[in-house]
Amino acid sequence: MKVYRSVDSGQTFEKFFVRTKGDIFEVVEKIVVNSADSVFVTVLFLATSLQATWRSGDGGQSWTYVFGNAFSQMVLAPDDKIYGSLSNTFSITVPPTIRVSTDQGDTWSEIEKRGIYGLTRNAQGHLFAGTFDTGIDRSTDGGATWSNVFFDGNATVGALHTTADQKVHAIYGLGYASSDSNGENWAFRSPPGIPGQLRALTVSGNEVFAGFLGTGIWRTSDAGITWTQMDTTGLDGHLRFTSTQEIGVDPAGHIWLSAENDAGSKALFRSTQAVVTAVEEDDHVPPNRIALLPNFPNPFSTSTEIRYQLPEAARVRLVVFNVLGQEVATLIDGVQTNGLKSVGWDGRNNAGVSVPNGTYFYRIISGNTTLTRSMVLTR
Repeated sequence: MKVYRSVDSGQTFEKFFVRTKGDIFEVVEKIVVNSADSVFVTVLFLATSLQATWRSGDGGQSWTYVFGNAFSQMVLAPDDKIYGSLSNTFSITVPPTIRVSTDQGDTWSEIEKRGIYGLTRNAQGHLFAGTFDTGIDRSTDGGATWSNVFFDGNATVGALHTTADQKVHAIYGLGYASSDSNGENWAFRSPPGIPGQLRALTVSGNEVFAGFLGTGIWRTSDAGITWTQMDTTGLDGHLRFTSTQEIGVDPAGHIWLSAENDAGSKALFRSTQAVVTAVEEDDHVPPNRIALLPNFPNPFSTSTEIRYQLPEAARVRLVVFNVLGQEVATLIDGVQTNGLKSVGWDGRNNAGVSVPNGTYFYRIISGNTTLTRSMVLTR
């Protein structure tokens, strides 16, 4: 089994994760990256019913075994807590549960005994779980207690996602459902007249991208009130989705799609043009905490502005590094006064040399706080 990584928006790929166990057939179920730049990969060994979760903190150069089962879903919180769901489908050796790690995956605590398909978290810290038999449940205390917010008695919840406007979106049964009231009320708004089943779902900003079996990719920015069918020229009939994880949007705004055609041939595609335009987020963050705001513009070609907020005078380091975790440029290193600040980056390293196109990360470190965001350079 091999996982490949691209650092140039899919122009080229290199081996990223390789594990072999004789003739055992291995499947990667989930890949996530947290703000500390740790990559988590969950792997299934189908021939022997074995599973595992691995972590890399150096861009995939080395890997550490962190958990003896494969999570069907992982959700990252801003405080770097990692929530993982174990389902009957992907975890055979332990009962279905939801678990949480507060130490980069070194240890995991069980917070709920239940099997779920989907898991998401909003800005308030509320967790939403799509269950096998009770619809959608919500926890407002980090998973300690749960309450049912939606159930109609006859549907299983698949993927769950939260957009930037804090609406929750779900695959419910074979259709699309959304809530703009923290899960209290739900609306069902699949594209009208579409016979295909909803099989894949992802979000970017306030937009939702949905893969319907046989009818292609649709997008909505108003929680399903209106839908636009996307041009799928070049997919060569690859419109069959077998997993809710087979569609995504990268930081540059390109859609990535993994699907198969009627003959069973599976392939990976990327849209030739960005379908999402980066927008500037709200600057109104609480004045009593440190904040790292989105750079603007993003993607950028010549220079970009990075903004951050300090609640009090403090020593600050703000650095740029690449996808391998190598430091590229130091933008700030010293004591600064409180308030909203900004600094520019022109795409050059500490030696004044222009760096290649690709995804970069900028990190602010102050006291015990470390925050990281990504940006894309496209000259």
